[in-house]
Amino acid sequence: MAGLAAGHRVVGRGEVYQVPPRKKGQAETDSHRHLHRRWLFDEALSHADLSELIRLGGVIKPTQLTEEFTMASLRDHYGDKANLLLVVTEAGRLPVITRDQQVAPKPGDTLISLVTAPQPTDDRA
Repeated sequence: MAGLAAGHRVVGRGEVYQVPPRKKGQAETDSHRHLHRRWLFDEALSHADLSELIRLGGVIKPTQLTEEFTMASLRDHYGDKANLLLVVTEAGRLPVITRDQQVAPKPGDTLISLVTAPQPTDDRA
């Protein structure tokens, strides 16, 4: 109530987000499972995955969609090397991407992705 009186917005459980510590389906043995909130990003991207992609040289890349360069174009260009993190709408809104709430980017929106380069292969094998 003090937050309301001071003019601060109080956020409920439905608006608290967390990067999953492990992939969906992996055993959860931690004692603080009850603290988990809504999982960010898609189910294939855990905290460990994000850390590894950054360690491998991943970079955060903004890409503005147009009528000619669509979400499908981004997937065609990067394949599985682009992990969508955020969408900034043309109106400046930032809808949250969660495991249970995906977004449908449109021309004019800017995608914020974690992009990794293909890893060199060892031809000596």
